[in-house]
Amino acid sequence: MPKTSSYDIQSKKQRKNQGELATPDQDAMDLQVMPLSRRNLDPENPDRSPENLPPLDHADLPPQTRLTQLNMLGSHDAGTYLFSKERAQGGFSLGKTWPGPFKCQSLDLVGQAEAGIHYFDLRVERDKSNIYRFFHGPSSTGGDALEEVKKLLRYATEDERNLYILKLHFKKRDARHFIRQLSAFEQRIIENNASGSENPLGGLTIDNTIGQNRNILLLVKNAEGSIMEGSLKRYFWDYDKNTNTKWANQASGSGTGSHILNFHGDRGVDRENKFNIIQTNMPMRANPISKDFDYFLSLMKLFSVKNLAADQKEQVANFVRHLVLRGVSPGIISIDYAGDDDRSDTRLYNQLVDDQNRKLTNANNV
Repeated sequence: MPKTSSYDIQSKKQRKNQGELATPDQDAMDLQVMPLSRRNLDPENPDRSPENLPPLDHADLPPQTRLTQLNMLGSHDAGTYLFSKERAQGGFSLGKTWPGPFKCQSLDLVGQAEAGIHYFDLRVERDKSNIYRFFHGPSSTGGDALEEVKKLLRYATEDERNLYILKLHFKKRDARHFIRQLSAFEQRIIENNASGSENPLGGLTIDNTIGQNRNILLLVKNAEGSIMEGSLKRYFWDYDKNTNTKWANQASGSGTGSHILNFHGDRGVDRENKFNIIQTNMPMRANPISKDFDYFLSLMKLFSVKNLAADQKEQVANFVRHLVLRGVSPGIISIDYAGDDDRSDTRLYNQLVDDQNRKLTNANNV
């Protein structure tokens, strides 16, 4: 298959009608994967080398820029690095014994932040010993999730020029106690309206958040009803009401990419008052039979999230680039294995969101 030029990823049919969204079959045929290292994400300046530009801090954007306009990289199931055998502590769980289907990250939360992550998808539950664990599906990790989150928040307070968003997805009635434990960071958390109705996210700008030394925003899912009406409500936003997102749930790069292109290509959604979150992650897949018979017999290695993440990451990235070429700002791009270039396109996505924020700077300065 011949390689495309750096931005030639659209078919003739698509060029004739930019308004039509692609079908999965059409995009699977039309998008050709090329080595990411040869790509330049800025079509207006094809000769420049984006990697040589210093990273753009969120505080560098115009003061009136809405937080919902920001482009950033996110990590899916950010706490699952604790499923690794090296980090697993505590009692038995399926994910610690068989980490492949459950583990989506290899770096700890601070390591992910150092790799450029600013949005963290964290699923938290409290066990019978009153210790918080991260969970993924039916299994929970070892370690102490609360302490891991505090380490991340301490990192965020030191990086005061950038926004950090934590999505806290709880089980049962754990939200109230967990959020109370974050009181040491109260002065850095972007507050909601404590008097009743929730403020729209569209009212938050660089000026009235980062400019006021508040750079941590909490999104909460599955919180108990009482906390949604109580005094702690001012510290977080309801995740479901304030995001535009949907997981493809397809063990296919082309299927996942086509879903991203169609769902996020809908220009009728509320992008002013909601965060747009592109979920690039794919479910686990079994590797084909290996020539190494010992490897084939090891089921813990056979079934793994990392298989698709490694094999089809470029294909999904091409669809995300295609979306951007259509003039759609990506918002938050959530990935598996952040910072691991063998299993994710962290470098490329970091470059993409930085380029999009630079364009946002120019647009908001007009």
